Amino acid sequence: MIISVCYQGKGDAAKNTFYSPASICVALGMVYAGARGETADEMATAMHWEGHKPMLPSKHQEHKELSVALNNPGATNEMSIANNLFLQKDFSILKEFTDICQKYYDADISLVDYKTDFEGARKHVNQWVEERTKKKICDLIAPGVFNMLTRLTLVNAIYFKGMWDKPFKKEHSHSSEFRTTSSNEVEVEMMFQKSKFKYLHSDKYKCKLLELPYVDTQLSMVLVLPDETEGLARFEQDLTHDKMTDIFNSVSSQRPADVEVYIPKFKMTSEFKLNEALQELGMKKMFDQAAADFTGISLPPEHLFVSAVLHKAFVEVNEEGTEAAAATAAIMMMRCAIMREPLVFRADHPFLFLIQHCKSKCVLFMGRVMNPVE
Repeated sequence: MIISVCYQGKGDAAKNTFYSPASICVALGMVYAGARGETADEMATAMHWEGHKPMLPSKHQEHKELSVALNNPGATNEMSIANNLFLQKDFSILKEFTDICQKYYDADISLVDYKTDFEGARKHVNQWVEERTKKKICDLIAPGVFNMLTRLTLVNAIYFKGMWDKPFKKEHSHSSEFRTTSSNEVEVEMMFQKSKFKYLHSDKYKCKLLELPYVDTQLSMVLVLPDETEGLARFEQDLTHDKMTDIFNSVSSQRPADVEVYIPKFKMTSEFKLNEALQELGMKKMFDQAAADFTGISLPPEHLFVSAVLHKAFVEVNEEGTEAAAATAAIMMMRCAIMREPLVFRADHPFLFLIQHCKSKCVLFMGRVMNPVE
């Protein structure tokens, strides 16, 4: 599952980390549409998509329904999801594949020339990502990633700017200490408010859970604060989809209670090459030049394989709300009410946060804050 393996596989556990499971899943969904044979079987097993054949609409339809809900122009929060297939201009791909990408992923198709101008193609892709993420994600594709054998790049970009249903007042923000470890502290700008929120102390997971809704209640942020200063690593050791679902259900079922909330302001950018993490998940053949089967995209003598899955994400949390963006690229190449003391949620040591679509429980963004001022 993307949450369990990719999250644990991303860089130094002592560093801030942020990414979008939804963006990664959508990009892989488009790749899966063109996979066949054992390549498709591995992807289906790793993503828990068994029974969902690459050409059948069921799993693709789920992605479409979520995208339609999130791209709702009437929503108070600003959210957009966009997909694009950057295709070598003289490379032939099957109509069945482009039909799925356009019907279920609303994907654009952009013709570029990797063969004679792969640097120009790189700039074209990066410019599109910048525009779709309000310039929060820049240089998704680094120099040297494309070459004259690149034939197709599948890109997903997701952008979110949400206002808190109950904003924090700037005059209540103050300097405070944040324990990065049991022996080290940094000074942060801590936001504060006292209001009614869904809150739970979980004896099962040894942490405090808090849900902060965004203004239209379709989306919310769930914060997971371990009881111990250095308890986050232990919590992450067995981070599975079922565990996160249990946490979501546990906190969402609570009645709102008076809570004193202390959360540091923070901003971070993370970027990753996901090849190794996805292979650990079981998706090996898609990266294998000799074994990859993407005959759902193009037929022999053309032979495609995935050379890289790249992901970059940005988030900023402040008094007004949250701004977040992410982009994922899969690059394919040819072979070659009782009165009581208020509850307190004081995020003054490392914690986990997730932005979820409340109805579907889809995790749009996820991250860990180890040091808010890094």
